[in-house]
Amino acid sequence: MKKILFLYFDYFMKKALEENIKMEDFNLSFYGSDEWGDKANSTSRLLITNFQAIEKLKTKGFNIEQVAVTKINNTILDKLKNYDLVIVNQTANNKSHEITSELIDYIKKERLYDKFIFGTEVTWFAELAKGRYTEEQLDAIYTKCTLLRHTAKTDRPIYAKNKKNNIIEFEIGLDTNLVKSEKKITERNSITFVCAPPGRVTKNNELVDEIIGKIISSEKLNHLKVKKVTPPYRTSQLWSIYDNTRYLIFTSNGETFSYVLNDAKSKGVVTLYPEHMFENNISGEYTVVSYPESGVHYKTTDELINKIIELEKNKESLKLESYHSRDFVVKNFSIEKISENWERLITGRPINTKKCYLLDSSLESFGSKSEFQRFIMKNDIHSVIIIEDKNNLSPEFDALSYYDKLNGILYHRYIYNINGGTLRKFVKLDDKSKMYKYTSNGDIVEKEKKEHVINFLRLYKRIHKVDKFILNETLNKKFKDELSIDLEMIHN
Repeated sequence: MKKILFLYFDYFMKKALEENIKMEDFNLSFYGSDEWGDKANSTSRLLITNFQAIEKLKTKGFNIEQVAVTKINNTILDKLKNYDLVIVNQTANNKSHEITSELIDYIKKERLYDKFIFGTEVTWFAELAKGRYTEEQLDAIYTKCTLLRHTAKTDRPIYAKNKKNNIIEFEIGLDTNLVKSEKKITERNSITFVCAPPGRVTKNNELVDEIIGKIISSEKLNHLKVKKVTPPYRTSQLWSIYDNTRYLIFTSNGETFSYVLNDAKSKGVVTLYPEHMFENNISGEYTVVSYPESGVHYKTTDELINKIIELEKNKESLKLESYHSRDFVVKNFSIEKISENWERLITGRPINTKKCYLLDSSLESFGSKSEFQRFIMKNDIHSVIIIEDKNNLSPEFDALSYYDKLNGILYHRYIYNINGGTLRKFVKLDDKSKMYKYTSNGDIVEKEKKEHVINFLRLYKRIHKVDKFILNETLNKKFKDELSIDLEMIHN
């Protein structure tokens, strides 16, 4: 059996391991204690979840040692030689950067790339710009070692340049057995907003007051209370607020995960956030959406208000949204799921296990939408990319992505232009004209190139953990004849 080292560069985890802390010690009392404090700390949360997930694996007989260090010396380097696999949990603080840089240089010198996996944290290209790492060190991280990431927002330079990489999409998580609510969604009566600290531009705090004003002025929502939470607050306090929250409204322009959001979902809160919040746009050429099945999306504040009003009219729909909120987090981010992901990674079992169907033009060849859904479910297909005629868009799909909650199918849009029969780039919707643009800034683009399609599908494969793409006969012929694309180029 492999001998595995789980390495932390974090003072919090060092203290926890020195005190021989147990999984069950991270309970409600802990998250309300002075030890945890009232400053949001997503890094410590994800490290705790990894610790708990690894402890679960150890009960299955895995030979894993968890160690926290605050410096690299010969003793540590000698220790590394005793393990078959080393998983590095670097974090975004000065000391961790120093240790990580020294470790990368050691790995390069000894050519131990296959032995090391680096965790999800650190915005590598931002730190490169600050001079903390070199181009050669990032090349080692991204292309020679294995690198875990969640969403591609901070990896855009890799995909913009179509650089080879060894990235694996890997979720961070939370304790869904701890973060849960016994209170039914229909018994809660608050609409909650959680503001970010001042200066966090992408969080869009300014939009909060605008939305609150519209809620207060709506006679159809005056039976609901509005709760605005501002920092500082303790994690346990926010969880308590969620117990009486029916809706959490998020205004952020960009996220990679968000404990504020996913804690709410774990409590069964119906979450609403901007449609673009989890988009990964690569140099204006194409976009892949992370977590499209998560939450209720809105484009405008008026659309947001209308969606809440519609849910208030239909309590069964409200209950279904609440169910899907928690179900999504349990299936994707629970300790049990993160532990399963680590087990797959350690044992060499594939993390990418899903199938994606690429459909040309429309559903007509299946006779009806229900027949198509039966085909998808019978063949255990997780998602569908629809390559459509620009002038004949199906009304079911009015965004980059759409999740059919009843049937559990993800739909994603890639636009096909009937004039000349050429494939086009992934696009954005123009709210004013209701016409589809070719690119995010509205420019008409040249004929789609082979590398555009391959790059898009490779990123889609990573983000949505696709093991296999399936094309129908017409689209398969178009790929081969027009672009000389064989799916093996994407699968490999």
